Amino acid sequence: MTRNEVNARYRREADNAFKTISNAKPIADYAKAEQTFHENRERLKAERLAREAAAKASTKWLGLVASLDLEHREHDNSVFELP
Repeated sequence: MTRNEVNARYRREADNAFKTISNAKPIADYAKAEQTFHENRERLKAERLAREAAAKASTKWLGLVASLDLEHREHDNSVFELP
């Protein structure tokens, strides 16, 4: 073997020994974090929409109750008018 071939072999061995670890793990961690973030965002969105729907139904119910109360008051006032 020539000197260059020996040096090349040692260089390859050294390069393999100090080779950087594959970038697959950080990408997997990033993907997992991103997936968790999106799942959490979707869960929070569903909770917010449920709260808004409940508030809207509650407001609608309170509006209905208020209108019925107003109708009863008008009716009571007309029935029990003082002469």
